[in-house]
Amino acid sequence: MNWVSLKNRVEECVKDLEKKSEVEFVSVFAKESHSYLFFKLLVSVFVSLVTALAFAGVPWASERSLFISLAAGIALLLTWGLLEIPGLFRMLAPSSMLKAEVEEAAQLAFLRERVFETKERTGILIYVSQLEQAVFVMADCGLLKIIPHQEWREIGAKMAQAFQRLNEEDLFLLALTECSQKLEPHFPYQAENRNQLTDQLRRS
Repeated sequence: MNWVSLKNRVEECVKDLEKKSEVEFVSVFAKESHSYLFFKLLVSVFVSLVTALAFAGVPWASERSLFISLAAGIALLLTWGLLEIPGLFRMLAPSSMLKAEVEEAAQLAFLRERVFETKERTGILIYVSQLEQAVFVMADCGLLKIIPHQEWREIGAKMAQAFQRLNEEDLFLLALTECSQKLEPHFPYQAENRNQLTDQLRRS
C-alpha cells in the first residue's frame, strides 16, 4: 500500500464531496484495530501444550524431557509467527472478536477526531482497518435523524466485502462516495458550514 497515494486520493475525494452537501467527512485508516496479543499468546501456548503432550506419549521422547521442552518451545514460536500472517490470523480469530475490536476502535476515533464538532452535527466517520479487512461507518446525531445507525452498519459491512477485490484507496473512495450520495438529498450544501473539520486522512 502506498500511503502517500492513499492520503492524496482520499483527501481530494473528501474535498470534492464536501462541495456537494453540508456533511463533514472524517476518514481514518488503521493498520490494525487492536494488537490481539492475548489471543495470539493463548493460541500459541495451547499449540505448545498440545505438542508437549503429543511427544510425551512417544516412548523415546518421553525419556528426554529436554527434547519435549524444545519441541514445545518451537511450536510456540512457530505458531506466534504464523499468527503474524494477516490472512491466517483472520481465519483463526473469532469474527465476533474482530468485529468488537473494530467497533471499539472506530468509536474511540470518532471521539478523538471530534467528529461531533460541527454546527448541525453532520459529521460522519469512515474507519477502515487493514488487518481485519473491516469498514465501520459512524454518523453523528444530525445525520442519524434521517438515516439510522443500523443502515450505516450495513454500508460498512457491504464495503468490507469489497476488500476481496479492491485496494485500500478504491475502498475508501467507494465508501465515501456511497455515503455522500445517500446524504446529499437531505443535507444540501451550505457555504457557511464548509470545512468545519480537516479533510486530512488520519492514521490510527
